[in-house]
Amino acid sequence: MYLYRSDISKFLFDYRYFQLIFTDTLHKEHLSRDEKISIYEAALKNFKDRGQLESYRLLDFEPPPSPHSQHPTSSDDEQAGVHN
Repeated sequence: MYLYRSDISKFLFDYRYFQLIFTDTLHKEHLSRDEKISIYEAALKNFKDRGQLESYRLLDFEPPPSPHSQHPTSSDDEQAGVHN
């Protein structure tokens, strides 16, 4: 699922089966810190608004994106958004 430049509120997904990553391989660019935080916060809001408390807890437990790092489990060859 590709969330970068998408309206995340339109997506219904269970975070137990996905993870956020922050590299856009479609456009061959790294996301800015603001873009990473925007995706992270939009996903949290989506889970909260839908009552997906387990998904919210799992994502909220992870540290927010840092300025210079990718998600600890992501690599440069993954797309920005959510992977399962």
